[in-house]
Amino acid sequence: MLWSWNETDNENWTHGTFNTKEEAIQDALGCKKWIERSLSTNNPTIYVGECELVPLRTDPDPDRIMEELAEAYCDDSGCDTYIYEGVTDEERKWLEDKLSELMFEFHQKIGLNPGWFSVVSIEKVNLNDYQGAV
Repeated sequence: MLWSWNETDNENWTHGTFNTKEEAIQDALGCKKWIERSLSTNNPTIYVGECELVPLRTDPDPDRIMEELAEAYCDDSGCDTYIYEGVTDEERKWLEDKLSELMFEFHQKIGLNPGWFSVVSIEKVNLNDYQGAV
């Protein structure tokens, strides 16, 4: 699980992610003076959120891909029929599975990892409770 923190209770979590809740709080403590100024308070409360990475999609639409390839083939050949007309549900499912595997492999090859997260639970933390922790 990942963690983040925010100085206000809104959806803009811009302080990055941390491996533990304590690391997120430590990072916020490093910004305590700034938080006090921006919130106009000597009693700064932040929000610590438990986060989940939004997984990368690996499910291309096989119907759309077949349509694009059929159109390209018709442009190249002058045909006026849909060349994938007889594809069965089983064959379509096979293609869908292969495309998904390929996209997963492609993400690994290029080193692409999820970069966005969603906050699944939020907890209020008063930074003054961590007075000597910096």
